[in-house]
Amino acid sequence: MTQKAQGVALSVAPTKDGRLCIVSSMDISDCTDVRRNVSFASRFGARKVVSQTTKGWFSVDFTADELTQLHYAETRPRMRKQSAQIAQATPEPIAMLAETLDEIFRQHKNAEVWIEFLLPSQVAEWGFSYSELVETEFADLGRRVDVSKIVFVSSEKTLIRKLKQSNLGPRIFYRTEPYGYANDESHLRKGAPRTYATELAPTGLQDLAQICDGIIVDILQVFSQTGADKTAFEILWQNTSLVDFAHAAGLQIAGAVLRAENTFRPLYLRHGVDRSEER
Repeated sequence: MTQKAQGVALSVAPTKDGRLCIVSSMDISDCTDVRRNVSFASRFGARKVVSQTTKGWFSVDFTADELTQLHYAETRPRMRKQSAQIAQATPEPIAMLAETLDEIFRQHKNAEVWIEFLLPSQVAEWGFSYSELVETEFADLGRRVDVSKIVFVSSEKTLIRKLKQSNLGPRIFYRTEPYGYANDESHLRKGAPRTYATELAPTGLQDLAQICDGIIVDILQVFSQTGADKTAFEILWQNTSLVDFAHAAGLQIAGAVLRAENTFRPLYLRHGVDRSEER
């Protein structure tokens, strides 16, 4: 908030003992310094994550107390050398959601907090329920949290429905991608799953409006482009604004974070030829 931001976006994953920790990935191999902590070397293992076997260290294999012994790390140290140096010079311990929310609202009462739940279907397969875990976290916070300033974000509608039933109060947003379909779609429907392009069409948006307050879309889908940057949505609806469609259905719309480096920006927004160049 000292950088004049109006809010903060957090992503959370379960711990072994049923807390919600703030990490950027369920596999904490790169986003923490766990690789350099010899006391947790035995936790290295393989897990099936979204139909693929992944080797690493996972938040669900650590208790909350154990995770607080680890620190955040820059996930792309070669690209973001200054950020990596700061992470090493002033290490920050892994934080839990409840304590972080308490601290944010104690110091910045008007800040917005967006909370994204990582890989809901996968978490459910591992025996955790995000809706139950977040209810517990909020119960411990009591009235110290302003739910009107909180937004829940899920990439799967199954969790969205459960969060809506919990009546905790925050707005709920559905995160989409430019291509493909949500992880839970193949389990929800017989036959072919609904693609994001279908869900972001007028009738699909009207269906989404029944279960959530808004959608998060890739920045490319907000600004219509052509050629290599064209998304599945634009192929179907080339001359109509997605923003207009969403508002007509009664949904709010937000663009996914646009990272500074060239490698993450669409071609028409790049600066120079260096993939790590920022602007």
